[in-house]
Amino acid sequence: MSKSRILVITPMHDKAMTMLSSRDDVEYEVLNSVEEDDIVDRIGDADGVTVRTAKITRRIIEAGKSLKVIARHGVGYDNVDLQAASECGIPVTITIDANADSVAEQTLAFILGLAKQITTYSNETKAGNWMESRATVKTSDIAGATILIMGVGRIGSRVAARAGALGMKVKGYDPAYTADELGQMGVEAVSDWRAQLPEVDYLTLHCPRQADTENLVDSAVLNAMKPGAFVINCARGGLINEADLFTALSNQTIAGAALDVFDVEPAPADHPLLSLPNLIASPHSSAGSEQGMIRMGEATVRSVFDAIDGQIPADTIVNRQDLT
Repeated sequence: MSKSRILVITPMHDKAMTMLSSRDDVEYEVLNSVEEDDIVDRIGDADGVTVRTAKITRRIIEAGKSLKVIARHGVGYDNVDLQAASECGIPVTITIDANADSVAEQTLAFILGLAKQITTYSNETKAGNWMESRATVKTSDIAGATILIMGVGRIGSRVAARAGALGMKVKGYDPAYTADELGQMGVEAVSDWRAQLPEVDYLTLHCPRQADTENLVDSAVLNAMKPGAFVINCARGGLINEADLFTALSNQTIAGAALDVFDVEPAPADHPLLSLPNLIASPHSSAGSEQGMIRMGEATVRSVFDAIDGQIPADTIVNRQDLT
């Protein structure tokens, strides 16, 4: 019996790898390299490929003569040449809801961390500045604060539910939903989000990186916000103009920011933003909880199995309308 071959570009959670081993008609190879040449060398007879951070270029896709699926480990797919995949008739899948709770919780952790100045207090306490920090560090409550969610989809809607449960006033902008639909999510719909900025305490981004969202938050947006406001990005790097954010944080135009993602990743150690005390940063890890990694890994494997069986659920295929 011939077996379907899966190329796993960088390993997934052990439970996902065990799942890959569960079928007698499937064999897989793990490739630890993310270099284009190495992937091209190994992808030729693969029926499916799982992808985490590697860039899947047109050259790689065209070398995958047997590919039935490119299964993305996560919900972002900007590292895959979607046009090339569509032209070659290859579905690109994502893991839909697998990481939504994890990212929503990280967003909430950032909100609370900024409001309560957790990292500042921790650093000051460890440095022995017990009484001084109590007198000088300013914190705030999130109950009654206004949060504006840019993108109220799978993750943004979960942020809305959590923020609302903690007493925040939740507003949202997302052209994909009607005002009634957003209202059912507990979100006050706004049509002109920029007009809301002077009243917003927290601006959190949950939208994809594309032509109309790059540099969405720039100096004009930051200057329109109140001095005590915070900006959070757990979505994609490039949504915020980092130079403008550095200026706003340095000048205390806004009070602080929290970033899980950067325009260039890994962010260089000498990145100007990383030197600022009013920035909280994490290494694009918001989806990386133990539970999130299990859910994403298993969902990725299911996409591969579904492709082999010829029955991929349509809602997991991001290029379903463009397949030729």
